[in-house]
Amino acid sequence: MKKCLIFYLAFVMLLGVLAVHPQSEVDAFGTSQYHFQPIRIYMYGEDENERTLNLSRPTSDEEQTVDCPSDGNMQGVQSTVGTWESEPVKKLTRVRAGGEFNFTIWARGDVSDVQFTVDLTIRGNDAGTFTTERKNLVEDTPIKFTASGNVQGNHSMNAGDTFSITIHFDGQETNPLNNKHAEIVFGSKDYPAGIRLEMCTIYLEHEDYEINDESDEENPETIIWDVKLYRTFGPEDVVAVAGSVHGPIDGETIFLDVQHEEDMSHLKMTWGYGKDHAWSGTYQFNISVTDYNGNNWWITRRFDIVIPSSPDIDFIFKGIQVMNEKVYVDQAAIINVSIEAVGDPHLKGLAPVTYIQILNSSGEMVYDEYRTISIDTGSERVITFFWVVKVPDSYTVKVWIDYMEGEEEGMFRENNDEGTAEQNNYGETTFEAFKKESGGEEEAWYEDTTLLMYMGGGATALIVAIAVLVLFIKRRREDKEEEEKEEDIYEF
Repeated sequence: MKKCLIFYLAFVMLLGVLAVHPQSEVDAFGTSQYHFQPIRIYMYGEDENERTLNLSRPTSDEEQTVDCPSDGNMQGVQSTVGTWESEPVKKLTRVRAGGEFNFTIWARGDVSDVQFTVDLTIRGNDAGTFTTERKNLVEDTPIKFTASGNVQGNHSMNAGDTFSITIHFDGQETNPLNNKHAEIVFGSKDYPAGIRLEMCTIYLEHEDYEINDESDEENPETIIWDVKLYRTFGPEDVVAVAGSVHGPIDGETIFLDVQHEEDMSHLKMTWGYGKDHAWSGTYQFNISVTDYNGNNWWITRRFDIVIPSSPDIDFIFKGIQVMNEKVYVDQAAIINVSIEAVGDPHLKGLAPVTYIQILNSSGEMVYDEYRTISIDTGSERVITFFWVVKVPDSYTVKVWIDYMEGEEEGMFRENNDEGTAEQNNYGETTFEAFKKESGGEEEAWYEDTTLLMYMGGGATALIVAIAVLVLFIKRRREDKEEEEKEEDIYEF
């Protein structure tokens, strides 16, 4: 029990809700990770030595074309149209093993039953061959051909490596003397062509953070978060950067600007937590980068902030009540504890520890338990405890709100008046437990000796209401009509 209590108290203290330190403190934790996103890469270049794959979507009205070798017109003959290769990547890049691959090309002409085949090569290694459907070409209007499948193998590229596609063509003509022709069309806004690969092209990595805990109007408390940005293709990868902080202040998200160098290699996000009247707690920092394809790449890091100027919070004991009309041996005593949180109205999701003890008439502790429950300032919550009585006796129930373990039993967290333990955290009540008479009507509705559960607010009221109703029904189980009601309850 003591070890568990220490663990929960450590968790609460981690939030730093009520801690007082000589200066602000910050601890950052979290890791970066690779994300795979679908990347569209477009074909450009008619001349053989200018054929490239590029991130930029075509915006020109002028289309580009490459003739398909005429020997590919014939049935049973496949000809190679050409190879398009990417620029060397600028960092370690991963292609998702088994990831989806898509290929799109446009073509026109007068060849019958045309089909295209594309070979994907990554870092000089075969990554799959993909084939389009067959279609008849039209002379004046480009026809769209597509192929899809999954990348074969596991591929990583180092800085300087490339990937490429080689396009093959074949028709189903049977007359070798005909003069029919075919050409592929690409590189314009009306006829964009290329591939789509699942890749990790942008990677964000935590670099450092700095805290300024000076407190004055001109230079309020700030946290500066530095992040490294790695890009596969270069600055053209990134079109937008955004930052945000999410934390205990009203549970809201604060959106922030992100500064960056011209080459986008470093990002810097600054949050003036003093200006925003932050209080001690855990805050999640996020930086999101949008690439040319509209994909979002992100990094998240959590900061534990302990602020000496955190607003006062007071957890108040409001009452304790044993809900049973009578408590009998081998039945559960239902004990409701009401607490209230008062203080700064912005504070949400606070987690005070509620500690309960039950003592017998000899002063011996027969049950103790602790719980944390989420509560907002300005609200009340109810925590319900269930304890199965085994011995008829007179019992005293003691409850501490915002309890912490110390040298003196019942020591409270001193979060209001420095140096003075609070006086509004404690309450107690008593109840009698009776032995059931042999053959009597009272029976145990719960036979286990463990705690059932606890919930707050309306959910607790519902559970208690059901429990009391069950006891009421059992005391009248000889009545056939009431017995049918009991069956309905359990059926529900």
